[in-house]
This record gives sequence, C-alpha cells and structure tokens, in this order.
Amino acid sequence: RPHHTHFPTMKINVSIATIFLCIVPTYGRIVRLTRKTLPYFLGSGKPGIIRFHQPYCKQSKRMFSDWEKLANETPDDIIVGDINCDREEELCAKHHIHDFPTLRYYSTKRTEHSYTGSRKFKDLVKFVQRKLAPKCTISHTSTCSGKGKEFAEKWAMKSSEERFTELTRLQETIKLDMKPELRKWMRERVWILESSTNEDEL
Repeated sequence: RPHHTHFPTMKINVSIATIFLCIVPTYGRIVRLTRKTLPYFLGSGKPGIIRFHQPYCKQSKRMFSDWEKLANETPDDIIVGDINCDREEELCAKHHIHDFPTLRYYSTKRTEHSYTGSRKFKDLVKFVQRKLAPKCTISHTSTCSGKGKEFAEKWAMKSSEERFTELTRLQETIKLDMKPELRKWMRERVWILESSTNEDEL
C-alpha cells in the first residue's frame, strides 16, 4: 500500500525558502538532503520528489542518469532531492525505507506519498508535471513564475494552431544541447503550452 505521512503545519514565509536554498548543498542540480536540512525543505512550501538511495546499490546507480536529467530539466520551484541512506540511517528508518532506491514525493501541503511508477526520465518528468508543477496555463496564470506568466499571457493572444506549432518546435528544440538554465526555462514553456493544449481539447 502507498505510504502516506502528513507533517505538522509550519509557518511558511519567504525567509524559510531563502534559508533552504542557501544552506542545502547540491550535486549538480540534485539537492542533497540530510536530517538537518530536510526540515527546511518541508518548511519551504516547495513541492518536490526525493530519492532515498544507497550509492553502491546497482538499481540506484542504474537510475542516476535519468534522475540527474530530471533535476536538470525541472523548474526551480520544484525540488529534486537525494537522501543517502548509508549516511542517514536513522532518517531513512524514520521514513520506513527498506528498498533502494525508494522515491517519495511531497505536495505543497507537505504530505508525503510513495512514488511507484517508472524510473525512466520520460515517465518521471510527466509525473512531476502532472502532480507537482504549479498549474500555469494561458487561462490560469496566478501560480505561474514571473517569466511563465509573461509567456502564458503572450500565447493567450495566439490561436490554438499557433500554440500547437510553437509547442512542437519547443519539444524538438529541448532535445538539443543547451545550458541547464535554458533547458529549465524551455521545459517550463513546454509544460505551459502542453497544459494549455489540454484545456483547448476540453
């Protein structure tokens, strides 16, 4: 059965999120979490997905490239994190981690859920978009990032055919080599247009 844990409500403010981003180390774009830094993540108000792993586990090593790619392409308002259970035995025991790697995801309500889907990048990124990404479409911009809102408002003025053409172009362009920050922004634009296309089809 999926594991669900609800964490006590904490007061959320900008300072908590800022502290979290400043003190938590990263491995590339993957956020490395410990028993000391996990509470900052849970109190930051950010959604995220965490991999509880052991570095020498074959399955953990096998999925690393897909996990790293997910971190590189996920917008900054979603955390992709790692917890090393060799170093954080008590923390992993507290979260009932028995198999490696185990993936857990967290909504903005700080509720923990087990992820039981495919560990391939294409499936992980679809899951993150569907479950964790803030809703941002051409008709719903209140939870968009600053750049996302400008992009959504711009394309709201275009026809559905023009949006579909732009989406197709972005989906092809994102396959090319580019800087990580540009790739994240490219992914955000793809998500906005994909979600907006789904709205057009309703």
